[in-house]
Amino acid sequence: MNVDYSVCGGLNFNSYGLREALLIYDINCQYLINFYERLHDARYYLELDQGVKLLGAIGKFHLADHVDSCFSKWSLNFMKGAGHIDGEIMETLWSGMNKVSGAARSMSKSNRQETLDDYMRDSNWKKTVGIGELFFKPIVLLIYSCLSSNPAHQTQKKSTGVGFNKTSFRTVDKHMPSTKASCRIVEICRNFGNGRKGGKVKNFRH
Repeated sequence: MNVDYSVCGGLNFNSYGLREALLIYDINCQYLINFYERLHDARYYLELDQGVKLLGAIGKFHLADHVDSCFSKWSLNFMKGAGHIDGEIMETLWSGMNKVSGAARSMSKSNRQETLDDYMRDSNWKKTVGIGELFFKPIVLLIYSCLSSNPAHQTQKKSTGVGFNKTSFRTVDKHMPSTKASCRIVEICRNFGNGRKGGKVKNFRH
């Protein structure tokens, strides 16, 4: 019931217009068998939009320990639209948790729990403040790569010695929404393409 509550809460939050959802769980091969029956039995407490198609998969770390018949049905390798992901979250943190395991081993149960909680909160905070840079760099590099492959840009660069100008970015300006964030991305791309180091672009490699 706790997992059912978490799944319904997550899928119902800010999900207007959602038509498909991919649920990755270690034991989906068993968990999803009676999923909708459990929701019906707890219909006064749990609900899920009937228009949402729920797709199930098993993380690659755990799928290796399942029976062979689970592979073809629950593998992320065969899920259309899933991309190249491993489907694991907690397991990816184990290597980092090893740093604190030595100190936590000799603690009391309550102290150990508090220490591990603090470590996980710190890990989550670092992800929160760093997620912008994680997604920002690929966007800038993608725009730069697309414009670099444009023949008009190559001709303009050879004749003037300048990588990008307003004409080069006309396509980007056309397709990106008129917001401060998108304007800033275009501005940084211009600086990056012209060889000027502005902001965090100086750390890029291309």
